Amino acid sequence: MNNLCKIKTFSFITLDGYVSRMGGELDWLVDYSRTNEYGDCRMEEFLDGVDSVVMNDAFYDTLLRYGLWPFGGKPCYVIASEIPEQPQVHDVRFVLNKSDDSVGFIKAIDSLCGRLGGTMWLVGDHDIVSLFMERGLIDEITINIMPLTIGHGYPLFGCGRAEQRWDMQECRSLPGGGVQVRYASLPATTKQTAEMAEQLMEG
Repeated sequence: MNNLCKIKTFSFITLDGYVSRMGGELDWLVDYSRTNEYGDCRMEEFLDGVDSVVMNDAFYDTLLRYGLWPFGGKPCYVIASEIPEQPQVHDVRFVLNKSDDSVGFIKAIDSLCGRLGGTMWLVGDHDIVSLFMERGLIDEITINIMPLTIGHGYPLFGCGRAEQRWDMQECRSLPGGGVQVRYASLPATTKQTAEMAEQLMEG
C-alpha cells in the first residue's frame, strides 16, 4: 500500500459485536438513531482529520437506501465494477475497478492513495474492513459501541490470518450509554510484515 496515504476507519457496532445484520442490513443503526441519543461521537472532528472518503459501490448503494450520508463536503470516491449511467444523489467520483477479486480492490485504493495522498477514510461493511485489517493496511480505527444487542449478524472484523498490535489512543463514554475507542496501529515485526505481504499477493 502506498505509504504516502494514511487509512482510517470509523464504525458503529452493537454491544454483541455486530456491524450489520445478516445480509448487510443497517436497520438497527437507523432505528436506534431515531429513538435514542447517540451523544457526541465527534463525527465532525473525525471528518476534519481526513482528506477523502472511499468505499465500494455495494456500500454506497446501502447508504443511499437508508438515506445516510455523513461525509459532508469531503471528496468521496466509489470503487465500482462499472460507472452508473443515472445521475447520482451525491457528488461522488467513481473509480473503475475491472477486477472482481480483493487484490483488484486493494490496488484500486492504492492507486487513489498515490494520487491523493493525505488521510483517507475507508468506509465499508465487514468485508471491506476485514480485507484491509487482515493485511495490516489500516493505520487507525475508531469504534463506537452502541448499547444494544441484535443476536446475529456480521462482525466488524473477520477471521484474519495476520496478527497485528494496536495502541489505544483514547477511550471515552458517550451520552446514552455508548463507548468510543480509538486505536493506532503499532509497527509490525519483520515476521508480521512478511506474512502481510504474502497475504496481499495471495488475495
